[in-house]
Amino acid sequence: MSAPAMNIRRATIRDRSAVLGLHRALYVDLHRKITPPVVARLAAYVDLDAALEADVDALLGQPDMRVLVGESGGRIIGYITARIVRDPRRVLSVRAFVEDWLVMEGARGHGLGRALMERLFDVLAQDGCEMVESSTLASNDGARAAHAKLGFVETDVRMRRALEPGTRRR
Repeated sequence: MSAPAMNIRRATIRDRSAVLGLHRALYVDLHRKITPPVVARLAAYVDLDAALEADVDALLGQPDMRVLVGESGGRIIGYITARIVRDPRRVLSVRAFVEDWLVMEGARGHGLGRALMERLFDVLAQDGCEMVESSTLASNDGARAAHAKLGFVETDVRMRRALEPGTRRR
């Protein structure tokens, strides 16, 4: 089966509903499938719907954010986001953090995720970025493999632990 034709462009405020749907698909649907319960508890929100809406508003409204969407057949079927950070103390002082990256389940396996990431690389390079960082859940083997195919190397491991009442040392 051939890959569906996809147009990649910068998202606008008119795309808010579609981006919110993709954001929900990433942080609710996909996370439920790949996140062990102990990890899910460590990342849980009191009001997930409000958090997702605030995230999308920030993604689309902050000047340091880059949001690209992939459309096919008039539908947005994927997105990728990155935040640009400037830190003159570093040798590579302008870098970007990929924060979200998703292609809808039925459209995966045709290179659309790669196309989104490569277009993001182009946009970020035009913005003067010298490095791109990304992260994913340790349990997301598919994303880890996709990152590796795009030249990313694993550099850090983040650890979390919940503290229950009464677990403090005295």
